[in-house]
Amino acid sequence: ELYVGSMNTLDTRSSEVVVKKKVLNWLKNYLADEANRENTVPVNLGIEEPTLTPLIASYNEIQLQRSTLLKTTTPLNPRVQDMAVTLNKLKADIIEALKNVEKSYDILYTQLQQKYNQAQSKATSVPGKARQLINIERQQKIKEELYILLLSKKEEVAIGAAALVPNSAVIQAATERANLVSPIAASVYLKFLLGGLAIPILIIAGIEFFNDKITVKSDIENNTETPIAGEVGNSDDPSPLLVTKQNRSFITEQFRAIRTNMAFLTKQNEKPTILVTSSMSGEGKSFVSTNIGAAYALAGKKTLIMEFDIRKPKVASNLGVTSRRGISTFLVTNDQANDLIMKVNDVDGLYLLPCGVIPPNPSEMLLIDKIDELFDWAKANFDVIIVDSAPVGVVSDAISLGRFADVTLYIIRQGYTVKKVVEMIDKLYANKRLPNMAIIINDVSAKHGYGYGYGYGYGYGYGKQDGDYFDTRRKKKKFPFLSKT
Repeated sequence: ELYVGSMNTLDTRSSEVVVKKKVLNWLKNYLADEANRENTVPVNLGIEEPTLTPLIASYNEIQLQRSTLLKTTTPLNPRVQDMAVTLNKLKADIIEALKNVEKSYDILYTQLQQKYNQAQSKATSVPGKARQLINIERQQKIKEELYILLLSKKEEVAIGAAALVPNSAVIQAATERANLVSPIAASVYLKFLLGGLAIPILIIAGIEFFNDKITVKSDIENNTETPIAGEVGNSDDPSPLLVTKQNRSFITEQFRAIRTNMAFLTKQNEKPTILVTSSMSGEGKSFVSTNIGAAYALAGKKTLIMEFDIRKPKVASNLGVTSRRGISTFLVTNDQANDLIMKVNDVDGLYLLPCGVIPPNPSEMLLIDKIDELFDWAKANFDVIIVDSAPVGVVSDAISLGRFADVTLYIIRQGYTVKKVVEMIDKLYANKRLPNMAIIINDVSAKHGYGYGYGYGYGYGYGKQDGDYFDTRRKKKKFPFLSKT
């Protein structure tokens, strides 16, 4: 009934569309007939289109005005001629609108026919579906009756079984097993052993995952092609100057090894200029500069340390030197460089040119022409020049001083420098922003993991005459539990 009702509705609408199409054809023929040229177009024919109705209304209104005007004037009147032109234009627009409306009616008629065919197809399939539904209901009724029959039989069997005396008897009572069934000791021990191994591994992996500091040598080697010139171990000695004639500690020998490696970096330059920089403050740049300078001085080289970290100088204060005259006064006054250098105590041949007064414009100070004059004087009077500059990761002073240097030593501190700095070092090395870059790893300690250092206490000889390669004697602390771990 639903499909048949839908078919009737669609058929009625299709008939209405056909009637409207016939009315449209009649209107087109009416307008095309020259006999109706001065007549108005009929309205209220059952076609209500928003584009067509206003055009017909305008056409009829102008046609009436023209007829009224012709009663008092001739067709040659300019106003009558203008109306004729307007009427021709409106007639063309009405014919074009009739064509568009006819196309829309054709589309609507096609859609109505498609829906009518779909409804008719569904209506013809209803008897077959009804027959299938009857078959399903018949099968359901048969199976329901069978289920009820079997359920009643099950209850009858259960009642009959409950009334019978059991024909079984216990021959032997159950006994307990002699062996333990559960828990299995080996399995428990194995689980706890695996747990004891897994928990520390997870903890260590978590610590390494959240650690952003350089701890092992591979953190550097895997992320940059920059060569490593040497390593400096951790020291409990508070003195900033460890490389002396009397000191035979392991760290002193490390600085001597760095001095040896520098020969390859300076390419046998007889008077090298070594620029020392780092990424941030606190990585030991001033400490390394002082002791490398002392290592060269002990080798018979007249060495000058130039304190060019004019923002935060530390070399002079670490060595106990206090002077308000230095590099800054040389650049802005007529002071001579010979009058500004100071000899470092305990090391023959080691001299210091302090920073002097900290200027308000450090970056601009490095652009003064007297910088060239200062370096020319230093290279003429000293065998080795150590330039202690500001951190390159903070300011650009080291980049400006790079043009005077033969080698650049980049200081990285274990457990302090962040890993992302290595990417910056690699870019500086690849782009050659600093000359002959090499890395010095400072504050190396075995507590951070493997990959650094060479150990202590290698001896030779026998009995009481045994000795170490290095002087490993250390002052015993009064409170060892307060020592750095």
